Amino acid sequence: MKKIYLLFMGLFAFTDVEAQLTLTKAANCPTIGDLVTLKEYDSTGVVPKATGTGQVWDFSNLTTTLSAYTESYTSVSAHPSASLFPGADLAKSSGTTEVEFMTVGSGTMEFNGFYKPVGPEILSFTNTAQLFTWPVSLGSSGSDAASGALSNGTLVMGASGTISYSATGVGTVILPGPKTHSNCLQVIQTVSLTVTSGTNTFQIDEKRYMYYSSLSKEGIVEYAYTTETTGTVVTKSFEMKMSQEALIAGISANQSTLKDVRVFPNPASGTLQWFGNSDGNVQLIDMKGVVVRDEKNIGSLDISNLPIGIYNLRMINEKGILNKKVNIQE
Repeated sequence: MKKIYLLFMGLFAFTDVEAQLTLTKAANCPTIGDLVTLKEYDSTGVVPKATGTGQVWDFSNLTTTLSAYTESYTSVSAHPSASLFPGADLAKSSGTTEVEFMTVGSGTMEFNGFYKPVGPEILSFTNTAQLFTWPVSLGSSGSDAASGALSNGTLVMGASGTISYSATGVGTVILPGPKTHSNCLQVIQTVSLTVTSGTNTFQIDEKRYMYYSSLSKEGIVEYAYTTETTGTVVTKSFEMKMSQEALIAGISANQSTLKDVRVFPNPASGTLQWFGNSDGNVQLIDMKGVVVRDEKNIGSLDISNLPIGIYNLRMINEKGILNKKVNIQE
């Protein structure tokens, strides 16, 4: 049940304009093939959340011992559960544990639901949750009602709620490193979801703070406060994650230095090679978002035992993150 209230994460991205950031569909909508590498952080102290202009949100004192993980955007048809979400046109997967489905083909970003194979647990909105309307800039806001069903195995429950967002601040974000990102936009999202089964009711309320720069399509840092209420029992929790790309490439970094990497052969079989970069780590990710290789970058990768198909080659070092599509053949 915990994942329900973590799903309505802002899938915002922003372009850099002179005065402030603005989200636009044409420039920043997630598309098939996009990859996002994230790192989770724990915080027992106070994290910055002030609203307004000219803010400095300083997260530089936070630490983590957790490994980074990758989320990938894929076609809906790539997943066996696609038929449960007939209106979706984009899927986001986190390895093999969960797939989220959304609709992005219109002027809005809508959340259709999720599928988790254990159970299986399925949240399906017949009245989809409209996360936001393009464009989004300081002062933008919106609210939408959603309804559908949550099932776990043979148990089917009603699910309904309200999702709202508001762009509430602009300023500078400082991440651990420290890495400084200027001209960032703060967006606050609230979710109120009620799950009912007979006379039993489970209430979930979440307030999520998200910070975006022109660096990438996803936010560079976000955290959420969640309250679960079942009868008289109240449980509170906190979760935070940061963009691995933003942690590597701050204001002083030059991401473009990775653009000269050349991958060969492509299509490839047996061994994949490249020149232009041979430090840091390299990952190979299939179209379902599963990391099938994660190794030190030595300029080549053994792909002899991998199924044929399209993969994403991701290189990560102190200069930034680079993604290259590769076609593996027999």
